[in-house]
Amino acid sequence: MFSRRFEKTVVLFLLVIVLFLPVSISAEEGAAPAAPLETLYIVPFLNVMIPEDFSALMFDQFVDQMIAVGEARDFSVRILKQELDSVDPEWLGSQHYISGELFAYLEESGCCSTSIEAKARLYRHQPGLDEPADIILIEDDSFFDHDLGNLDQERTIMATRMAETLVDRLQSKMEEKLF
Repeated sequence: MFSRRFEKTVVLFLLVIVLFLPVSISAEEGAAPAAPLETLYIVPFLNVMIPEDFSALMFDQFVDQMIAVGEARDFSVRILKQELDSVDPEWLGSQHYISGELFAYLEESGCCSTSIEAKARLYRHQPGLDEPADIILIEDDSFFDHDLGNLDQERTIMATRMAETLVDRLQSKMEEKLF
């Protein structure tokens, strides 16, 4: 009886010690807090079979809106004009940057109407991470009657809408993770 009571006491004592010991939690290597955002670099988006006027307008709208976000949140935005292959990988790995692509663009036109579809994917890269911190994928479409609109107008509207959507989603990710 004494040994059984002694065992229970020792077990209880050890349990109390374990429960009240300070615990140190270490973050995973990839989960370390990112360096403060001072400059956000934007790499021109890849385009796969996208009309030049559409892709240029969408990218320009995206950059303009990100510059406004940067001014409001106290960071600068720069376009990285070099191809990624020609940028020093060590330097690039220590920067906050955005890359992306436009793809799956489709126009279907009939006698009286046209539909447009496109997709965009954005990659948010943080210093010290080999993989993107976030990937944002959006799809958009537009349908218009030829009597009420034209292709150039609809491309402009859709490119602007897609840029706004990407900026909104990116801002949400930035707020979630305190970029």
